[in-house]
Amino acid sequence: SGPIRDLALLLAEQRSTRTLQESLAEFSGSLVAPILQAALFGLGIAFILAAVISGQLIKQLSALGGAARAVARGDYSHQVPRQGPAEVQAVADAFNTMVYEVQSTQQAQRDFLANVSHDLKTPLTSIQGYAQAIIDDAISDPVVAAEIIYSEADRLTRMVLQLTDLARLQSGRVALTLDPVD
Repeated sequence: SGPIRDLALLLAEQRSTRTLQESLAEFSGSLVAPILQAALFGLGIAFILAAVISGQLIKQLSALGGAARAVARGDYSHQVPRQGPAEVQAVADAFNTMVYEVQSTQQAQRDFLANVSHDLKTPLTSIQGYAQAIIDDAISDPVVAAEIIYSEADRLTRMVLQLTDLARLQSGRVALTLDPVD
C-alpha cells in the first residue's frame, strides 16, 4: 500500500491546435444572425430614445420661444416651467429672472414718469394761472406775478437740467470722478 499511494494519475485532453481564424470560421455562420439582430435592435432603441428626447427638448424650447415673444409684446405674465435637463432648467431660470427684472424696470419707469409729470405740472399750472391773471388784468401788482412766474420757470429749468443729467448718467456719457470723503 506504500508505493501505490504515492502514484498519481494525471489525465488530460489533448490540446487543440486550431487557430483563432479556424474557430471564427466554424462559428461565423451561427454568430452573424444574432449579432445583426442585436445591432438592429440597438439602433432601433437609439432612434426611439433620440426622437423622444429631442421631442421633449423641442417642446421645452418652443415654450421658451413663445414666452419670449409674449414678453416682447409686453406681456410679462409668462413664466417658463423648470423642466427637462439641468441646462434647460438653467435657461428657464435665467429667462424667468430676466422677465421679473424687466417687469420691475418697467414699473420703476412708469412710477418715475408719473412723479416727473406731477412735479412738472405743478409749476406749469402756477405759471399759467399767474399769466392768465396778468392777461385778464386781475392782479393788482403784475411785478409780483411776474416774479412768481420767473421763479416757477426757474424751478422748471432746474428740473429739466436734472432730468438731462440723469439721462446722461444712465447712458454712460458722463464720466464720474470719485473722491474719498471723510
